[in-house]
Parts: sequence; structure tokens; C-alpha cells
Amino acid sequence: MFKSLRNKIRSIFKPDDDSNLNGHKIDFISDLPEVEKKKVLRMVEEKREKELNNHPKIAIIGKTGVGKSSTINNLFRVNLGVSHFEACTKDAEPVIISNGKGKIIIYDMPGLGEDLDKDEQHKKLYKKVLPQCDVVLWILNIADREMSSQQTHIKEISEYLENTLVICANKADILEPSEWIETQNLPSIAQEENLKKRIADIRKKLCKIIPDLEEDRIVYYSAKRKYRMNDLFRAMMDACPIKRAWVLESRMDVAEFTELVDLEILKQLKNGRKE
Repeated sequence: MFKSLRNKIRSIFKPDDDSNLNGHKIDFISDLPEVEKKKVLRMVEEKREKELNNHPKIAIIGKTGVGKSSTINNLFRVNLGVSHFEACTKDAEPVIISNGKGKIIIYDMPGLGEDLDKDEQHKKLYKKVLPQCDVVLWILNIADREMSSQQTHIKEISEYLENTLVICANKADILEPSEWIETQNLPSIAQEENLKKRIADIRKKLCKIIPDLEEDRIVYYSAKRKYRMNDLFRAMMDACPIKRAWVLESRMDVAEFTELVDLEILKQLKNGRKE
């Protein structure tokens, strides 16, 4: 993970911490006496272990059926069933998952918009839990054109989030025209054009309430088809605070869309590259 002593230290300490450490500039640490260098490395290693044991926290928000569990499953190669979420949604109790690379803490936040009284309770819960998370995923069905309520709720949560929000437009495979190319596990040209148009429309509407919403923070994908999961993880890394991004990356085990591509086509592509 670390290519040099300098990179190792900078990946652990905050940007404003790396200008001075024990009175020494990090840029000159390679010139330190061996005893001092070992002290610094020991400090770095201790802080590294502390951060690794502070498991990544991810909050997911979305209506029933938008594909929350399948999204998490294909980002980290775990087998999280819907029932895991149903049991904890009311109070947003964390679900701890592990994929062999480390643990990840998932908060499935209760949905908004079902009842005014419940919404007020849930908003308090959002304000308490979301700021503690490294990344907040707002998952929606890309084919669902109802955006007004989502605009309202996203605006509310963005007021106390520090740029950790990612808009996840799932179910790209069902957007009209329904011309998903099964053998290649890719959208048709017409379908891909509509996907891009849909994302542009979503961004236009969300920029009304979050003017500085970055384009790469809205990702269309298909968890079911394992399509563009890498793009989604890249957006999560970008949203994650820099001090915590390497910890999240250490848990990365993203499903590849090629796993669902016809084997004969993969063979042809492989042979074509060899020629």
C-alpha cells in the first residue's frame, strides 16, 4: 500500500498534520537519525493500526426495492440478505459485515416520506448517525422520475454532511429502451444514451438544492448485473475523507461485470488481444 516512507506518513496523518511531526519536516524525514526515524515509523504504524481497527462506516438511504443489499454485496463481495436490513431499519442499528479483508459497518437508514410524524423522528436519527459515517450512499431507482421528495430530503441531510454524499442511480439495466445486451452484459447504444440523459436530468434537479454537486458523485450502475460497480466505488473513495479513504480501499472487493459476460465472447476478446 505504501510506496515510500513519505507516502506512508501522509496516508495516515491529516494534510495539515504532515507539515511538522515532532519538530521535523516530513519532507526531510529520510535525513533523520536512525533512532528518530524508527520513532516516527512506530508512531505511524500505531496510528495506522488504530485507523484500520476503526472500521469504515457507510450509511445507505433508499426506498424498499432500490437494491441496497445487492449494492453492498457487489461492492465488497459479501452475502448480505434483505432480512439483515429489515431488522435494523427502525433504529438504524449497524450491521457489521466482513469479506475477509476486514470489517465494514453498514447503517441502513429508515426511509423518509411515509409518515410526517415518523419523518421527524427519522430526521433526528439521520442527523445523529450520518455525520459519523465515512460515506453516505443515497440509492435510487434510475427509472423512478419522482424527484421532488428526494430533493427535499437530500437538501436537509447535505446541510450537516461534509461532502460525503454519493447519489447511486441503480437498476441501469431496466431503463427504457429495455435493450440490455445479455451476452456482453452491457446496455445497448440507445439505452446508454438514455442513461446519460437520465443522469444529466437528475444532476440538474439536484443542483437546484446542492449547487456544487460534482458530476462524478452521481453514478448510474446495475448491482444486479455487476455493471459499473468500480465506478461507484471510485465515487465513494472520492467522497470519503482523505484520512479514511485508504481504510475503505483496504476493504475493497468489487464484483466485475465481466463475470456475467458470455464465456465465448470473453475468449474471443482474449484471443483478439493476443493477436
